[in-house]
Amino acid sequence: DIQAIGQVYLGGMTTTQSGGSVEIGARLRASQVISIQGGNNASGIGVKMPGGAQLSTTNPNGVIGIKATGDAEIYGMMAAGGKIIDRYDTRGQYVGSTAQYGDGASQVHIMADHQIRLTRSIYAGSLIDLHGGLASIDQSLPFYDQGIVLGGTVSLKTGLEDSVINVSSLGNMILTAPAWT
Repeated sequence: DIQAIGQVYLGGMTTTQSGGSVEIGARLRASQVISIQGGNNASGIGVKMPGGAQLSTTNPNGVIGIKATGDAEIYGMMAAGGKIIDRYDTRGQYVGSTAQYGDGASQVHIMADHQIRLTRSIYAGSLIDLHGGLASIDQSLPFYDQGIVLGGTVSLKTGLEDSVINVSSLGNMILTAPAWT
C-alpha cells in the first residue's frame, strides 16, 4: 500500500553515460494487491507512472488499484494476475516487455478526481474499471478538457469470458489516433 499526501511518482530521472537525462520507471511486483493513492501537488498529477514503469500481481485473482486526487498519468504497463517479462535480442540488448496473462478473476481499478491519461497496456482477468473526472487541472495540456484520454497506443485487455471493461468520466472522453501504424 503506497499513499502520499502529495504526488506518487513511480519513477525518477537519472543521468545517461553521455551526461544527458532520462526518465526511468519503477517496477512493483506483488502477490495479491498493489494499492497506490496520490494526493495534491503543484503539477496537478496525483499519480505519475512513466512509460518504463511496470505494475504486476502474480496471484490469479490479484488486484491493482490506483486513486489520484488530481490527474492520473498512467503511461506504464500493468498486468493483474500475470507477470511482465523483459525481452532481449541476441546481443543482450533490451527490446521491450510483454505480459504473460493469468487465468484468474484479477482486476485493475483506476480512479482520478480529475483526468486519467493512459498510453500503454493494461491487463486483468475479469475487470478493468476506469473512472475519471471532468478535466485535467493543467489547462496547457492537449485535451485538457477531457475526463479520460486514451492514447492511440493504449491496450485494455481482459481474459475471462464475461469479463468487463468500464470506462467512465464526469466529462468527455477521447481515444486519440496513433501517430502512425
